[in-house]
Amino acid sequence: MPSTRSDPPGAVAPAVWRVIADARRESYTPAPSALVRRYAVATAGEHLGAGTQITLADTTESAARDLLAALRAAVTACRDGYTGDGCGTTTITAVTPVAVGDEGVAFRTASREIPTEYTFVRQGSVLLRFAASSAGGKGWACRARSSSGRS
Repeated sequence: MPSTRSDPPGAVAPAVWRVIADARRESYTPAPSALVRRYAVATAGEHLGAGTQITLADTTESAARDLLAALRAAVTACRDGYTGDGCGTTTITAVTPVAVGDEGVAFRTASREIPTEYTFVRQGSVLLRFAASSAGGKGWACRARSSSGRS
């Protein structure tokens, strides 16, 4: 996958949950000094539409800590979800993160068609973002209307 995104961020309401939308899109501030992505999607069979993305981002330890703290607070507070990113209302459910790395945050999202589970792990200054989703064979319809069709 490309190391940078070309699709602009969508509007998010309420704005306090922008950090969740940005983290889902991998729009990090400050920008990582290095970023590597790998993605796989099932194009046939019983798991048609299921996809997995793993991203490693190297940033400062302070920036990584700040992002996870902001995500943790937003996920805890975002019980009713948010609207934006071209997918209507996205609900957020906190998930217990795996016990690896220095710290982690995990949550599940559901919007019009694509339930996705995200896990963010920090090890020093490195962030791991793991996203697993299933479009149930329906494709990336709500993303395609608002961006270039990437998650």
